[in-house]
This record gives sequence, C-alpha cells and structure tokens, in this order.
Amino acid sequence: MAARTAGPLWLPRLTQQTLSFYVQDLLSLDSAAATRHVGFALAGFALAALASQILIVRQLSPTPRTMLRLGAAGLLTGFVALALAQNLALIVAGCIALGVGYGVIMPGLQTTASLAVGQAEQGAAAGLVSAAMALGFVVGPILGTSLYYVQPRLPFLMAVGLSIRLLAAVASDRLAPVARRIG
Repeated sequence: MAARTAGPLWLPRLTQQTLSFYVQDLLSLDSAAATRHVGFALAGFALAALASQILIVRQLSPTPRTMLRLGAAGLLTGFVALALAQNLALIVAGCIALGVGYGVIMPGLQTTASLAVGQAEQGAAAGLVSAAMALGFVVGPILGTSLYYVQPRLPFLMAVGLSIRLLAAVASDRLAPVARRIG
C-alpha cells in the first residue's frame, strides 16, 4: 500500500515549482507582486497543514486509512481549485485545501507504511517513504515545468488526475489486506 500511495510525497512538487509562474501569468502580475501573492498562498498552505495536524490528526486521532482518504480528498480539492483558478482567492483556497490534505495524508501514509510491514521491515518501509520524497524533489520540478511550458494549467490538471487515482486507490477494497491491519 505504501508504494501505491507514495504519490502524496511528491505530488505537491509537481506544482509547487510552477506556482509562482502560474500566479504571475494568470493574474498578470510583476515579479514582486507575484512573490507577495504566492507567499500569502503558501503561508495558507503551511498554516492549514499545521492546523490539520493539530486539530484532525492529534485531537480526533483518525485511523490511518481515514487519514489517507481525507488527505487524498483534500489534495484533490486543492488541485481542482488551482486548475480552475481565475483569481487570488481561489488560488489561496486551493493552497489551503492542499495544506489540509497534505497535513492529514502524510501522518496517514507514514503510519500505513510502518504498520503494513513486520517489525523487521520497519527500516525498509521508512526508507521507501524517504526515497519517494526525494524522488519528488527530482522529478516534480522537471515534470511540472515541462508541462507548464506546454500549457500553464497542465501541471495542475495532471495533479488532479493523479489525485483522483490516489483517492480511488485509498477508497477501494484493493487495499483490503493492508487496510485490515491499519484500521
């Protein structure tokens, strides 16, 4: 299951590197204004991720499976908002939704990876999670900027498609053997 749901570790990297260009081009801003707007949107992402970990993960203590589902839904919502954005408000809302999604899915994925294997394989599971994150820092910017060059909304549309696949994977019974162990 961890291998199938490793997308959350690199999916944001697909769009994060192009967000400044996207905001600048979409809103016809100069570099300084685009930087301020993107900084505001990314601050919304960070605050939402922190708040979701405190309020949802810590206070409500959902099962790992529930965290994966909620997180995937948050990622999908955020990427749809960004793909459809026509103004700063929708960009900020999309980043906040991504923050909630990422803040919830990451603990769910880390817990799932840990519980999906035996005690002897814990290190390998943690290594897979770290490797997927590193892969995101390599592949995400290259793929995202290449797609942006073709059409500015393409990185966000690809992220929508991958988020749909992720949500389908965590919501399906294909993960039943692991899901029984993780709740």
